[in-house]
Amino acid sequence: MARGAVETLRDILDAAARGVFPPADGRTTIVPQACRRDAGVLSFTAHSVVFTDEDPEWVRAALRATGCDALAATLNARFLTAFMDRTGRRSDTVDAMVVGSPLTGRRPWN
Repeated sequence: MARGAVETLRDILDAAARGVFPPADGRTTIVPQACRRDAGVLSFTAHSVVFTDEDPEWVRAALRATGCDALAATLNARFLTAFMDRTGRRSDTVDAMVVGSPLTGRRPWN
């Protein structure tokens, strides 16, 4: 993606599926939700993505308010609670999402 271009969640996930990940720079990227249903946080190696239609300035302020290392802030319980309160959501657990391209050839377990 060109510098200054707005990334979408789909851009980030499609790139990750190709093995191209956000830079391990300790930063957080904030992108719009892809749909009304889905808002959340993805954590890559030394980079986080918050996908929400909330004001990015609110997200940055809430991350700073955790009082922890910026790299850990997006998965900090204080941020996640504030995020859920702000967006009217709930969570029972932190989960993993794995994306990748389909493998070619015969399945190894056949």
